This record gives sequence, C-alpha cells and structure tokens, in this order.
Amino acid sequence: MFSLPLLTAWLLSTYPLTVHASTCPTKPVLPPWLSSPWTESAEILENRPWTYEPECVGPSWKHAEFKDVRFCVFTTAHFHEGRGLAVITTPDAADSIFLSTGFMAPESRPRLPDVPAWEEKNLPGRGMALVANRTIKTGEIILMDQPVLIVVREAYRLLTEVDQEMLQWKALLRLPEAGRKAARGLAKAGLGDEIMDVMQTNGFAQAYGGVGHVHLVPQGARINHDCRPNAYYRYDEDMMTHVVWALRDIEAGEEITHSYIHDPDVPSQKRKQVLRDTWAFECNCSICGASKNKVEESDQRLEIIRRQKDRLFISAGEQKKPNMTASIEELLQLYDDEGLIFPKIELFELGAYAYGQMGKEEMAMKYAHRAKQWWNWAVGSSVFVD
Repeated sequence: MFSLPLLTAWLLSTYPLTVHASTCPTKPVLPPWLSSPWTESAEILENRPWTYEPECVGPSWKHAEFKDVRFCVFTTAHFHEGRGLAVITTPDAADSIFLSTGFMAPESRPRLPDVPAWEEKNLPGRGMALVANRTIKTGEIILMDQPVLIVVREAYRLLTEVDQEMLQWKALLRLPEAGRKAARGLAKAGLGDEIMDVMQTNGFAQAYGGVGHVHLVPQGARINHDCRPNAYYRYDEDMMTHVVWALRDIEAGEEITHSYIHDPDVPSQKRKQVLRDTWAFECNCSICGASKNKVEESDQRLEIIRRQKDRLFISAGEQKKPNMTASIEELLQLYDDEGLIFPKIELFELGAYAYGQMGKEEMAMKYAHRAKQWWNWAVGSSVFVD
C-alpha cells in the first residue's frame, strides 16, 4: 500500500511576489537620514559567521508588550559566491539560518550546468522576463538561486516605518556590490521607499526556523506572472535554495511564468483585482488577455471546478467509490481544459485511494505513481512510502 500526504495547502501557502523588472540606478539613492554608506563605519568581524557586528532596534512604543524583542541586521559577504546575504531578524532566527547546511557548507549545494536553459529578455508589455533558450521538459529544474535579503515579517508589524527603512538600507549597503546590484535591479511598482518597494514587489514568503519571513531571490523574482503558468517553485530551507521547475514542456522562445495567485480557481476579475491591488499591474496573461467569450468560458469552467471540488473533498468519505472516481476523472478533464496543472496532484492521490478501495489495482497504481512523480518534483524528494 502507498501512503501519500496531502501537502497542497502547505505548498500553496507560499507564492512569489514578482512583477516586471526595472533598471538599477548607477549610484545609490539614499534616504535623507543616511548620508553615507553604513559599511564605512561598520565594525568588520574576524572569524565570525557574520561579516559585520549586528545592530539591533526594538519595537515602537505602540508595541510596549514586545519591549524585549530585538530585530537585528546580520550580514555575510561570503554567501552565494560573494554576492552576500543580509538578514533582518531576531537573534534566535538568525541562529537557525546560520546553522543551515546551505550557510555552513555551501559547497554541498546542488548546482545546475553553467549554461542556463533560459535568458533574460525585455518583452513588450511584460518588462524583463526569463525566456527558454531550448526545450525544457516537464519536471526539469529550470533555475536554482539563493536569497540576497531576508526580513522577518514581524519587523514590518512592530517597527516604526523609519526603523524599517533604516534597517533595510543598512542591510543592503553592507552587501558586496554584486548583492546590492542584484537587489536594486529588480522591479519597482512606485510604492514609496526604494527598498520597501523592491521587497513588496519581489519578496517571497518563507519560514526560517518556523518563523515567517520575506526573502528576496533575484533570479526567481525575474519570473513574471501568468494565471496559467508553465513553472512552479519550491524552497529547500536547509540548503537555502529556491528551485524553479517546469509544470509542462516549455518550448524555446517561450516565456517562463508562474502564478502569484494563491487560489487558481478564482474568476478572472477577482484575480485581476488582487494583482492590481498587491503588485500594481494589470494582468494581460494568456487567459486574462483572451477574448471576452474565452474569459467567460474560463470563469464558467472555474465555477464548475469549485462546485465539483467541494462535493468531492467535503463528502469524500461518504461517496460511493465509483462516484468518486467519476468525479475525479471529470475534474482532471476540467483542469486540462482550463490549463491548470498543479492542482491535479491532489486528485492523483485521491484517485489512487478510490481505485484501491474498489480493488482496481492497475488504476490505483497508475494514479499512485503519478502522485509520487509529481510530489517528487514539487518537494524535491520522495514522499512516497511503500
């Protein structure tokens, strides 16, 4: 028998926050309270995991109940072949990052061939994008990158806006030049302070040591949105590596995309509103930019998908197994018609269970192996237990 975990909720709880890239200015545009690069006066540490002495601040007076909490800037100039890493977090969370394999033993991090399967291009109406330069097969790893800046989420809630900006600028300016350029060259949506803007526009939600953070992964942030994406990503926390892989075959010359939307089943107008409010752009992707009739057909299909899923998952234990398998097959076809790929994984799991209960071993094995293959791509290691 096969035991398959339902990991969909966990995987979909993190999603990328990226839009179109802009050009990095030649010289830093510093806030008025920071007249010179902070690195000039920072104490350089010898034989320590962090290159500079951390500097910490506490919450604003409005959050006196958290008076003992400290948010500190930790920086190393040696991470990711000298691009560096800056972290704004609590000392305990910083320890969990320091103790990760990706930090302690960077030579053990897996690497792709030196010639990538993509190139950066400026596409009309899309800005900077990653475009395949050869055929990329389903499940193939497209890129692997590491963060250059990590910020604990609580800092945005508990610190004053001035302290938030100060810590982020100090973190940025302690990075080597390659790290500063990588961060500042990313997209900006005109949301105020430059670094705040870059983080909001490009940050990925990620937990470190069980604590919520937002981190900036430069190559991953170059990937633009599509409501019907051809790629997905995972994050290996121990190796501190962001991995993007292909949901389907991607042809040479095709843009590599993933979805910024948490729930792929929502209708077109709601998706566009979320993208407009959060990332300040108007979605004109393969489905949102289609004809009015095609968009309406898509929304109708999504409504059927939502109803079918509700019936299938809410009453799965009460349904007769032949009814379950019929619903699963119908939903898989609807997902194919809609161009949605990743949500099918949970149906492969459920199909393996339903066909197994019916005694249809061949069909159960077929669905179980599909689930195993897709979860291995999704999480990067086997989740299949014999």
